[in-house]
Amino acid sequence: MFGPDHPSTLHCRRERASAWRESDEHALALAEFASLAADHTRINGPDHPQTLEIRQDLARSYAHAGDHRRATEAFVALIADRCRIQGPDHWGTLDTRWWHAFARDSAGDHRLAGELFDALAADRARILGSDHSETLHARQCHATSCRAAGNLRQALRLFETLLADRVRIAGPDHPETLNTRLLLAWTHRTSGNHLLSIRLNEALVRDRIRIQGPDHPAVFTARSILATDRGFAGLHRRAVADREQLATDSARVHGPEHPDRLLERSLLAQEVRETGELDRAGDLLARLVTDRTRSQGPDHPSTLDERAELAYIRRLAGRHHQEVAESQALVADHERVHGPDHPAALTARSNLAHALRHGWRHHRAQVMYQSVLADRGRVLGADHPDTLDIRDSIARNLFDAGRHAEAAAYYRDALALAGEALGPEHSTVRELRRDLGKALILSGALDAAVAELSPMADDWDGPSGPGLPDLVHAGRVLAYALHLTGEQQAALRLVGGLATTATAALGGPDEATVTARTSHALLLAEGTRPLRAVVRLEELAETCAESAGPRSRPTLDVRRSLAHARLRAGDADGAVQVYERIIADRTTVGYASPTAVLLAGHADAHDVAVSIGAQRPGPLPVFPSLAVGLAHALVAAGRRDAARELLAAVCTGREALMDPGHPLAAEARTALARLDRTAPETEPEQERPPKPPAAAGAQLGRTPAAPLPGSAPARRAAPPGPSSSGPPGAPASPCWRSPPWAPPPIWSCASFPPAAPPASTTATSPASGSSSPWPAMPCSIRPSWTTTRAASPPGSR
Repeated sequence: MFGPDHPSTLHCRRERASAWRESDEHALALAEFASLAADHTRINGPDHPQTLEIRQDLARSYAHAGDHRRATEAFVALIADRCRIQGPDHWGTLDTRWWHAFARDSAGDHRLAGELFDALAADRARILGSDHSETLHARQCHATSCRAAGNLRQALRLFETLLADRVRIAGPDHPETLNTRLLLAWTHRTSGNHLLSIRLNEALVRDRIRIQGPDHPAVFTARSILATDRGFAGLHRRAVADREQLATDSARVHGPEHPDRLLERSLLAQEVRETGELDRAGDLLARLVTDRTRSQGPDHPSTLDERAELAYIRRLAGRHHQEVAESQALVADHERVHGPDHPAALTARSNLAHALRHGWRHHRAQVMYQSVLADRGRVLGADHPDTLDIRDSIARNLFDAGRHAEAAAYYRDALALAGEALGPEHSTVRELRRDLGKALILSGALDAAVAELSPMADDWDGPSGPGLPDLVHAGRVLAYALHLTGEQQAALRLVGGLATTATAALGGPDEATVTARTSHALLLAEGTRPLRAVVRLEELAETCAESAGPRSRPTLDVRRSLAHARLRAGDADGAVQVYERIIADRTTVGYASPTAVLLAGHADAHDVAVSIGAQRPGPLPVFPSLAVGLAHALVAAGRRDAARELLAAVCTGREALMDPGHPLAAEARTALARLDRTAPETEPEQERPPKPPAAAGAQLGRTPAAPLPGSAPARRAAPPGPSSSGPPGAPASPCWRSPPWAPPPIWSCASFPPAAPPASTTATSPASGSSSPWPAMPCSIRPSWTTTRAASPPGSR
């Protein structure tokens, strides 16, 4: 009616392109904005304000579509033109500078984004005044970028100063003041101070309800973040209850198909997953995928995200073949919808590599990781956080495959790149250093591991400082290295101090606290006080079951450690009972005993049974896996035939699903060979040395573990034979009588027997110079999409 060049026509086209951008129709939006920019340039000229605005829309669309390189180039050129045409202090120039910084932050370049926001805040304060809302907003974005960059001390200082200014300017009840309180609490949680974050968010929820009413959207957001805080603190059962109530209230206020209601259902399923109720979590997500597909479409990003979360639950349940199949389908769909170079498509390929790695297909995973590394380096840059994450995954794959020396070399390369790009205090850098220490330990380079991790001890003087969980995890690896070098007392002091510090600062159920306390108990079990270790692990298992659920991963980890400690303390029957309880909690009933479930599953090479039996009790794979640990306990309890039958089945299952040289396959073969080389014990029953109480805690009034329903009773037969009196300094008591075919204590078991590489075409690894079946290499988890969805509170920008 008006013609193609009329302002109304151009305005309608701009609105249509913006709608396409917000609905993730990236190709349509980019094409329309590019056409509009050309038309505005032809009609109004290149320097017209409307032409500049359309160019900014085009740059924002590049960023929204994940094409960060072209977005950055477009913003830099536009800023130069705005400065030339409108001046550096014009509101349009300042606005483009904000979007440029935001695009850098969205692309993962948080340090540069923080510098850009800092400079923008200074200019806005000079032009608009220090108390202007735009100045305060730029300061808030600066603090948020510092938090994302891992500069937590600076982020906390910036948020605290900003909060004081907002209270002074707008008052304590202003929405922006409340939002700044939320971000400050979020930063405390990011730094690992979960208890303080919970207290701050509890107060924020009360104030929002008083000011805005119980059904305000901001109240729902605050309640959701509080539930997330409790989950991070290890209080998963409380978090599930919070989310169930929140989902009910959201459905009442918004209706069952509202996006906020669907999001709460997703977060509920993720929290149920953390309690170990994997079947329920899978059912919740499967129904959610169906509902999102119906209401939002099969190609909507949220629908694809829920499918990825469902695939991850398959992994946790041990259903690796299902996870691989679903991950392959997701890769195809992401590449069809977004294109092969979109960050979401690259993440889907990374998740497929994770699935292959956890399914023991390390060669295929390595090829996939290398492909993703090349593409992320090309699209995002070599020092982008997602690119560094893939380097970490490559090293982990080498580590899991038993190639510890190569993994250590690769970790060193990744650590050098990450340290330069992110800074020494970033959580990714600390995690890489910790994993490097683990790889050095398993490769036998104990002194190098101690030298690598010891400098981090300088940061342990500030127990409430940011990053404490990262330091705790690194400290317990250092403690194991010290223990293996013979410095048992130093190791015990270190990990005991870490456990005390973590408990006081982070709370009892926190993951870092549980890890430190478990490691301390395991070192006690390997020393002269195994009974004390049993008591502590029993108490810790009760704490974890109460806070996270009896089937949660932390609880199962502690219970596996408890079984190992019981066996070290001479309580073989108790160790068998604990192992069988773990198996019963992870599998369905229908067999004569939980041991029979594990045996039949391995005989059939079922990946669920093999996955359960492959679990290890400790933070390093110097401990036996669950299946082999159960075999140790069966032999010690006099059930040698049952142990041999189990080990034979374990060998069958692992060799069917893994490469022949896989460390787990080698572990099973070695254990079976040791058992076969040891003659059955003929010691009379009455000469069996007395066994400590069924539960060491019985001496302190605790109740021993009861037998499992339907489990086979343990026969009190003679022990397998005499053994050495234990490690140097250990008492010559019956608690140290263990099967002579069992692996030696931790201090002489720095790694499992070297595994023969699988037969395939070999290449030389530049990391070690040794022959490798994988191509030469130049280095969540969870999927990054879940971290993003759970780590960025709505309205934080």
